[in-house]
Amino acid sequence: LEYQFVVSADGQEKYLLDPAMPRVGGAFGDKSSLELPGYRPPAWVDRARADLSLGDPFSVETALGTFDLLLCSPTGDGTVELPLLVVHDGPEMATYARILDFSAAMMAAGQLVSHRVLLLAPGDRDRRYAANDAYADVLAEELLPAANREVATAPDPVIVGASLGGLAALHAEWRRPGTFAGVLAQSGSFFTAQTDPQESGFAYFSEITSFVQQVLTAQAPATFARVALICGRADE
Repeated sequence: LEYQFVVSADGQEKYLLDPAMPRVGGAFGDKSSLELPGYRPPAWVDRARADLSLGDPFSVETALGTFDLLLCSPTGDGTVELPLLVVHDGPEMATYARILDFSAAMMAAGQLVSHRVLLLAPGDRDRRYAANDAYADVLAEELLPAANREVATAPDPVIVGASLGGLAALHAEWRRPGTFAGVLAQSGSFFTAQTDPQESGFAYFSEITSFVQQVLTAQAPATFARVALICGRADE
């Protein structure tokens, strides 16, 4: 469990770390860390890994601004078509969730086929990931083709994202069915007005709740991609 203390004084709130506990880094700054009873590090952390090589970072100019991308591939010929895993908040997922280590361990163990990983830097994250139709279009029409120009990728990529990135992953496939063969949303920000009033101050709350309501009330699925939703034990 990662946490901070909130201290109120003189009408102001401060966030403080617990001096008695170790700290861990994160995309939103350091947190104190508590290992709950029964916690065990994931088994893949200490497994052998396949060799992966990082390509040179590159950028794509779009109507939504500049997108920074980074491709990671198994060592070998970039002209061989390989499946593609697209990762929202890519640099953060690589640093804090070790998604590249996970892919390499799973490939070495034969539990995942050899594949490439596309790390998408979030940029203007709140705007892009909040069920934004324009972002879904840019992803399908510009970012995926740009990655395919860099290296050979097979059809039917899979996309993964956490929090807003998980919401945006499902939204991208819902708006542009067939873009992805699979969607993994980790603790996705699927807000509704009834269950998430504490999030109502978020600038794009209405865009998110509108999309979630659209999914919940759909008479038929807009996509036949395989969709997986997961959450942490400490999630609200």
